Amino acid sequence: MKKEILRVHDLNLQIDGAYGLSDISFCLMAGECTGVMGLANSGITLLLDVLCGNLSCMGDFWIDEEAVTRPQDFARRAYKITASNYRIGDWSAAEYIGLVDNAMFGLLRRKTLMRRIQRLILDLGLELDLSARLCDIPELDKRLLDIAKACMQDKKIIIVEDEFEGCSTWDIQQFKKVLELLPKKNITYIISSHSDNVSHILSDRYIFFKKGHIVKKSAKRNALDVRIHEYYLFDKKITSQKQRLASMTKAEQSSKTMYAIRNVIFAGCGAVDFEFYKKEVAAILVRDTRLKEEVFQLLSGRRAIRELTVLLEGKPISYNKVEDYVRNRIVSVANLGCTDELLTRMSAGENLVMPSFHKIPAPQYFMCSHMLGRVLNDQLEFGPFPSDGNLRQMEINDYIVLVLERWYIYRPKVLVLFEPFAHCDLYGVSLIQSYIKKFTAIGTTVIIIESRDEYIEELTDRTIVLDP
Repeated sequence: MKKEILRVHDLNLQIDGAYGLSDISFCLMAGECTGVMGLANSGITLLLDVLCGNLSCMGDFWIDEEAVTRPQDFARRAYKITASNYRIGDWSAAEYIGLVDNAMFGLLRRKTLMRRIQRLILDLGLELDLSARLCDIPELDKRLLDIAKACMQDKKIIIVEDEFEGCSTWDIQQFKKVLELLPKKNITYIISSHSDNVSHILSDRYIFFKKGHIVKKSAKRNALDVRIHEYYLFDKKITSQKQRLASMTKAEQSSKTMYAIRNVIFAGCGAVDFEFYKKEVAAILVRDTRLKEEVFQLLSGRRAIRELTVLLEGKPISYNKVEDYVRNRIVSVANLGCTDELLTRMSAGENLVMPSFHKIPAPQYFMCSHMLGRVLNDQLEFGPFPSDGNLRQMEINDYIVLVLERWYIYRPKVLVLFEPFAHCDLYGVSLIQSYIKKFTAIGTTVIIIESRDEYIEELTDRTIVLDP
């Protein structure tokens, strides 16, 4: 039976006589990750300030079955993981976990602490280089250091208030595995993130807040669809772009349709019709990894199914392999920011004017060749591509520009992107967003297959949620 770590009963807090929290009660168990969901001014920030000991309030509280009455008691038991924790990049991992806070105890004490930290890392099953500096440590390992630091300080409540910037979906999944595999430390986790992907991967259950009240507590399996989130978070039902498009007449839909695949059967989802419109940016949110890959393979033509009805600009087509899709200007990119979509033995310029004479007519190829110097020098913040053709010397953002500019020159009718932001920093995100706008400006239909939506909300015209 799980142990109760945090119990909150009748928490009430007033700010400026109106804004605050009212009748908040909940219970969190050991080893459980609870996602707190809410819009601006929903009360989540105030709740977290109370739990971190920054605010006093009325109510009854117990941490690890011990009554808590003072803010400093909360501060002693709670730990917050946030990106601002890693600002001092010159600290070593060991210093970050415990040595800096105990520097006053002298060399002997520091050696004892170092041995204790090493034992803790082994007990937690973590593989971390304690001598490495924070600025040199991967983003995932920084979060794991925070877990070790919280355990070192015997914290009971860990608040994950982090967007996991610089982390891929795989990194977030590995972080979740660490939480699940940790020895029983009698710790409960609160997930407060603007990223739906982070909240979905890390949370075991949700608590929905609205205007200072708890409006719903839900197990994760009952809250997979973002429409359920909207129902609890918004005052009224929102008419989405998807609904507005669905209200068009069949004649209007037919005139606007660029790409369609009908009657696709996915395990657990039944029959699905895909229909995408001219100059549209459509996002397909799929949290199941296997289903997400299957959707991409189907829409990109990388796994062609002859029995399906595929239409391009309203005309039925029969494609048997991915080359047929590309020649008809249905193109796709997986692992944007890596070399997977590039020919590493060719120069950057040769990659840029790919995909060969079969896909780009010879006159257009030569017309594009004079643009290479301008593209290579003007589009990149980091300077020109390496002249020796060694693409492995390039940075992630160079790969992004090279692949997207190659397809932009090709002027595709449909562009399918699979997890385009997985390997990006903030500059890379802005590059991709800029290119998506450029593609739609030339008439391309852009389809983004993602498990997270925080980078695409402003770009997308329509979101399709697909989960088994």
